[in-house]
Amino acid sequence: MIFTDSSDIIVSSQLASVRGQTVELLYFRNEQVLMLTTSTLCLYRHERFIADELGNGLLAYVKLPAEHLLAQHQDHFVAELQAGYVGLVDGKALLITPVAIQLFPNKTDALYNRDEICRLNLSEK
Repeated sequence: MIFTDSSDIIVSSQLASVRGQTVELLYFRNEQVLMLTTSTLCLYRHERFIADELGNGLLAYVKLPAEHLLAQHQDHFVAELQAGYVGLVDGKALLITPVAIQLFPNKTDALYNRDEICRLNLSEK
């Protein structure tokens, strides 16, 4: 996994077990946490809300289409982090902007903002 000092959005990443499933948590500078699973992207207000069965603190959620499930390598989803770009081990890419977190099939599509797979719309909450 590659971390650079230039990342001003994500400060750290770690593996966790949530409801019996290995997930990867991306910790944002503002204390929000993006949880990656094979089939979902979930944004939480803070790590403490991840275990909340009622969904308190869940800011945004998207279920991935079956043909675009995320792959893992040694339990990790993330291969590279830099600023608002997250390269995934299966070649997909996440772009994190002030208005959305977008999933693309690859780095080039993310660069040109084309062929978006899905997005988490962000708003002030």
